[in-house]
Amino acid sequence: MKTIYWGLLSLWLALAGCTKGVDDEPTPAGATPATDETPFYGTIETDADTRCATKDSDGQIDVHWNPTDEIALFKGCPLCSCYGVQPDQNDPSHCELYFKEGAHGDQFGGATIEYDANYALHPYYADGVACDKVGGVPTMTFSLPATQRYNAAAHAGIGCVPMTAATRSRTETNLPFMVAVGALRLQFYTTETDPVKVTGLRFIANGDEGVAGAAAVAMNYLEEGQSGEPRLTMAADAAKEVAVDCGEGVVLSTDADYPTQFAVALPRRPSTKASRSN
Repeated sequence: MKTIYWGLLSLWLALAGCTKGVDDEPTPAGATPATDETPFYGTIETDADTRCATKDSDGQIDVHWNPTDEIALFKGCPLCSCYGVQPDQNDPSHCELYFKEGAHGDQFGGATIEYDANYALHPYYADGVACDKVGGVPTMTFSLPATQRYNAAAHAGIGCVPMTAATRSRTETNLPFMVAVGALRLQFYTTETDPVKVTGLRFIANGDEGVAGAAAVAMNYLEEGQSGEPRLTMAADAAKEVAVDCGEGVVLSTDADYPTQFAVALPRRPSTKASRSN
């Protein structure tokens, strides 16, 4: 019988980006400067005094922009455009945005909505992301995927999780990204001599709140009297299960000191139970 050992870290990893060094990543083909007169910049907030940054197992905060990252940017209106990132070689938690695709979204029934600030979401979801006023508050809406694909560069470290950014005015072009969704990390290893592959993981919510599907973040969290950080709200009909698709399978480590790591983006509050397939 195959023996697999796993450890569930009692840690919600509120980090984003990939731990693979940016020097190892090629510059994205066709990258062009942003079309704005003043470029937009992205910064991953790593203030350890907030829950938007969590130290890893070595006590270090390690967050990187990846050259393959894409961002949905709302420049004072509910129409968003897709932007890529150029990481700062000296500080990979900083990046410059460049324009990739035309505007997407709706004018919400023909009404012209203008905001006093700029808003952004990482990652960019091609199947729909919007920023509408809900109860007078600009609110980012998007869908957390029920199936997340394993990525070796991300899962080997802290993984990649959705982040939002809000400025205090339309003239500000520095986007302070904070995580809107936590990430749960699992570690596996085996004592079997024959290779053991994991082809998928399932995470099932123990509580009533959903973990996948329609999600919303009120984007006024920087205003006086608000939380100061993004807070995710899931729709009432959100799915109670998330799967990690490992494709043809991930071969588990046989070294207990260096286990194979998996991560899954989940709302912070619901407790979950995990199962695997191999």
